[in-house]
Amino acid sequence: IAQSPAGISSNSAIASQNSLNEMLLTRSRDLLKTYIARNEVTKKIKVADRVLEAVMDSSAELDGKTLNLIMKAYNTCNNAEKSIQTFEEVFGLAGDGSRSAVQQQFNGKLVADISALNIFTISSLLRSHALLGDYRSALRVLSAVEGNEE
Repeated sequence: IAQSPAGISSNSAIASQNSLNEMLLTRSRDLLKTYIARNEVTKKIKVADRVLEAVMDSSAELDGKTLNLIMKAYNTCNNAEKSIQTFEEVFGLAGDGSRSAVQQQFNGKLVADISALNIFTISSLLRSHALLGDYRSALRVLSAVEGNEE
């Protein structure tokens, strides 16, 4: 095990960082759940934005639960565009189900474990398209999930 100058092993530093990241995600989920339950649109958006900023600042990877709650917060505020943008930013995939290049606003600072690409985040993405009335994109997303190409 490598030792840092302070005598702390790199494995314990990594474990400590992982623990801090997990605490951040847990606290973020609690905040998002609280504000989603309230009927205050601007606070939901601010909380979701702040969670994204905190995750990027800490270089944490989003998990599926937190990502789904962020997308849900944006969708419940009728801000489906931001939900789709978040999906695209995290996975680097076009949120409309196409093979279009994605322009990342945060230069790859917002990432998620591939396990976050699950039925719940896809459902949030489909809801975003439904809110926008963009059913063609929703069908392309479903087709992409099934492995079909256009």
